[in-house]
Amino acid sequence: MINKDGLRCFKTKLVLLREYIQDMETYRRNALLAGMENSQENLIGIVMFRTHSIEKGLSHETFRPEFGKDTTLKSLFAELTQYREFGFDESDSVIKNAVSVLNEYLDTHKQLNMDIPWFSEMFEGWLYPMNSIAGVKKIQFVKSNDFAELAANRNSIREFGSDPVTLESLQKAVHISMKTPSVCNRQPWKVKIITDMSLIEKLLDIQGGFNGYKVPNKLLLITVDAAYFNGLGERNEPYIDGGLFTMSLLYALESLEIAAVALNAMFTSDKTKDVRELLDINSGEVLITFIAVGSFPKSTQVPKSFRKDYKEIITVY
Repeated sequence: MINKDGLRCFKTKLVLLREYIQDMETYRRNALLAGMENSQENLIGIVMFRTHSIEKGLSHETFRPEFGKDTTLKSLFAELTQYREFGFDESDSVIKNAVSVLNEYLDTHKQLNMDIPWFSEMFEGWLYPMNSIAGVKKIQFVKSNDFAELAANRNSIREFGSDPVTLESLQKAVHISMKTPSVCNRQPWKVKIITDMSLIEKLLDIQGGFNGYKVPNKLLLITVDAAYFNGLGERNEPYIDGGLFTMSLLYALESLEIAAVALNAMFTSDKTKDVRELLDINSGEVLITFIAVGSFPKSTQVPKSFRKDYKEIITVY
């Protein structure tokens, strides 16, 4: 016979399962998933993803001619074709950005005296004149005590300088970030600072999004301890508080002249398990994101990373 505590636990698990199923169903109905008809918003999102991948390739220190021919570009062509077939608005800023990226890809190969007829044939009808809002820009670190200027000048850096980043400077950045707001001031964050190069290599191999770049001097992992939260209504709070802290930390690193790039930790259960085992992280800690850090080079190329006009995302009631 089940006692009262056992029955209460069973009911809690049922409610948790119901909430989980409802969350997943909402995600399934709205997110871009294979085999499902895509909305304009779905296609805008995936086109933005593809075009940023191309920009990263264009900005790479070691340029690989015809990169993405059978992968990213092939997928982008299919998605742009579907967008046009559905009759969606081609004056959307994200679509204009995609056209600009395609032009930059072609122009970069022309500058290298490389003919890529397959590209012109694939994207015929999309390669029309467009202001260069996408592509690559060369930057240097700009010191600023003004937050708006610091935010505007912050870029994700993947090609780091040769100078090491000290543990003390990273600790200072974390200290600055502790003013991040959190639900009921619970401050559930944890920061793993990985300095062992072999361990960094193993973690980046699991992460999979830093291939082709030199191993960074230091690697951070942000986690949030789910033990700080209570009730099913707070089930998503680890990601909210973790995201807020991550952005604070990125700005703090920038202010201390430390170059950084956030690398996602949206893993399958197997990859999550591998990370937990490597760093001896308990099951209650939610993985939020990795941050690769290093010194700023004298100058470096980065994607232009187009931004929508802020007015596009505002709704006034």
